[in-house]
Amino acid sequence: MLPDPSDRLLLRAALDPPAEALACFARWREQIDLNDVAGTSFRLLPLVYHHIGAIMPDDAIKARLRGIARHAWLRSRSRWHLCSAAIDRLAQRGVPFMLTKGTALVVLFGGVMELRVQSDCDILVPPDHAGAAVETMFELGFVAPRLAPGTFHVEDHRSMHGLDFALAAGEFGLLDLHWRPLLDVESEALAEEFFERAHAETLNGRAVRVPSLEHVFLQAAIHGSKFEEPLRHDWMADCHLMMRLAGERIRWRGLWASAERHGLAGLLEETLDLLADTVLPPLPSRVWRRPSGRATALERREAGARLKHPADRSRTDWLALDLKRLHRSDPGLSGQPLDACLPTLRRRMRVPTLPRRPDDDHGPLWFVSGWSHIEPHGRWSDGSVAVLALRPPPGPARTLVLRTVSVAPVDQPAPMARIVAAGRSLARLQGREGEEPTVTETVLDLSEVEAEDGWIVLQFRVTDPFIPARLERRGDPRQLGVLFVSAAWAAETPEQDAESTAA
Repeated sequence: MLPDPSDRLLLRAALDPPAEALACFARWREQIDLNDVAGTSFRLLPLVYHHIGAIMPDDAIKARLRGIARHAWLRSRSRWHLCSAAIDRLAQRGVPFMLTKGTALVVLFGGVMELRVQSDCDILVPPDHAGAAVETMFELGFVAPRLAPGTFHVEDHRSMHGLDFALAAGEFGLLDLHWRPLLDVESEALAEEFFERAHAETLNGRAVRVPSLEHVFLQAAIHGSKFEEPLRHDWMADCHLMMRLAGERIRWRGLWASAERHGLAGLLEETLDLLADTVLPPLPSRVWRRPSGRATALERREAGARLKHPADRSRTDWLALDLKRLHRSDPGLSGQPLDACLPTLRRRMRVPTLPRRPDDDHGPLWFVSGWSHIEPHGRWSDGSVAVLALRPPPGPARTLVLRTVSVAPVDQPAPMARIVAAGRSLARLQGREGEEPTVTETVLDLSEVEAEDGWIVLQFRVTDPFIPARLERRGDPRQLGVLFVSAAWAAETPEQDAESTAA
């Protein structure tokens, strides 16, 4: 969502040259009562004080802002003990890690960056160390809202890019553990590149690593510009300050090359244009502009869709998001122009291609893509397409009993899903509107479906997924279609059946 006029004034008060910044702050004060400030505006006030506090004519306002800035600094410092405990234990267990996002900005720049309202500590680990890192957080006494100790699974590693941790229920967001730097990039290649180009720093006397300046900027721009609640526009301040403090040290061509490689160039271009339209960048545009090419219509649609509340996105918006997600999920495609990949992407949406399965994972089910995290009763599909793979039983008989739930509240379209294998429609799961959730059993004859690399691949194509955020603006933003409860081959024993659940 775009900054409203008052947020634009406050951003300019924090970032414009002092005389113009002071005038913007005066205009902002005419519109806003300081007692009512919250959200992104409150997060910007310490930067405003640092920038123009010394020349503010109103001593009372200056004292208020000085207190807010001091509070932000102390709050940020209070997070370091959590961060220190986590990185110490990760180091003891031999888990590679680096500090990212706001934490990396403080380590790299200190000074004004220490006045950011630091709500959490951000840690990135390599994807193949995600399980060990999650286990380490639980050992330290942290809790996670979406995961119980001992239940982290390879499917959670794929369906989430990280987890929020805290030391007590109800205080989440104090420590963020990630194994992918960006939710928008499902491929592990970007995380690998972050670690390859990281460099050493120190935090409270501890040896740590942080991403390259190019990756810190890329992450701030792409992560920050996506809609989330409460609304935040302080990513613009982060990018602007990085331009001011390290603009000559950022390898802009290297930044754009990385964005092109991972299918993010169009999104980054649109994001920086939005930044330039809001606050005048401290560097000439020839320095930071995309060196070649322009965002395609689909990339512009994706950028616009990311700024919208999920309840306000159209079907075309969701299609653009799905296509670009699929584009970025394959490193072999993400570096190619999107237009050239569209035939392949459309084909993969119809007949999915299996990625590499970890060698040490021998589970009977594989939630390949399009599924959310595990919940007490199963795992929801999230989006218009979800792919499930199953290991076939020995012998020619392949009758699968699928147990699912699909429901939507009253006055909301009920989702419908077609189950497709090898391009052939096998069954239809029709959701129920306004009814109590009940489990539906669907029997599928898969005897004529050829296995792909040892897997039977099913695709769930969802029409009218239910978006809880349409009922409550702060609600769940996922696109829910089918709740997968369990699957069992007809000849399986009860013990085998127990393994073929959503977990």
